[in-house]
Amino acid sequence: MSVIFKGSKFFTKNNLMKLIEDSSKLQDLVDCAQNNHERLEVLYKELIRYYRNEYVYKNTLFNKLVLGKHSLKTTSAIVELPIEDSIADFILFNGKAVVYEIKTELDSLERLKKQLTNYYKAFDTVNVVIAEKHFDAVYSLLSDSPVGIIILTDRMTLSEKKKADIYKGDLDPKVWFSILRKYEFEDLLLSYYGKLPAGNDFEYYDICKQVFLKIDEERLYKLFIYQLKQRNLHKYKDISINYDYIPKSIRSLVYFSNFKRRDYLKLIQFLGH
Repeated sequence: MSVIFKGSKFFTKNNLMKLIEDSSKLQDLVDCAQNNHERLEVLYKELIRYYRNEYVYKNTLFNKLVLGKHSLKTTSAIVELPIEDSIADFILFNGKAVVYEIKTELDSLERLKKQLTNYYKAFDTVNVVIAEKHFDAVYSLLSDSPVGIIILTDRMTLSEKKKADIYKGDLDPKVWFSILRKYEFEDLLLSYYGKLPAGNDFEYYDICKQVFLKIDEERLYKLFIYQLKQRNLHKYKDISINYDYIPKSIRSLVYFSNFKRRDYLKLIQFLGH
């Protein structure tokens, strides 16, 4: 088990970059493979078997939904998005936005209800992705709610047990504004009004918020979703990353890391291609 716990630490952005520079630790940990591509896959399979942490769930969502069901040309995703005093684990942006809150075998359900309440202030479609052991408790808690329930099975498939319904009753434009970065709400206001509001540096944020909140809520929600979708849509168009060359074990890690062209070339060399 100690090997698995050590292995779980490799699947982070910082450690991936360190491995690219010096793969000796990976080679020491997995000596039954021909190259680093295979070593990462071996390590990931062991992680799935013994220690399905949050990274396994996020990586599965990315592989099966973003790359498998949809397309990087039309779909993007965000992880770890702060919403009020919660953090949404995974959000998929296609024709709409869908939140996926993860509860692994290692997690408690203590904060789930509060998290979901916060997410519905920002988005109208929410799922929980859970381990099998949580199903009875989660279904009891959410059976009469619009929240969808998905199980990550032992075979690493996503099994939908309850379909998410759209719920707009708690959407809060003030929360939308708090989520957007400065360049995003400026782009939104510019696209809607044709110009940005005037004001000094001290007043500017509040003035932007005021004119933001004057936009029709239905229209504003679509503009808000569009801005978030753009964060990672075509983010590597200048590098032309080929995910066929990247092991499934690190595809989400590569996607959510801010790779430069030189980083990607180093990665391909590191993998043994």
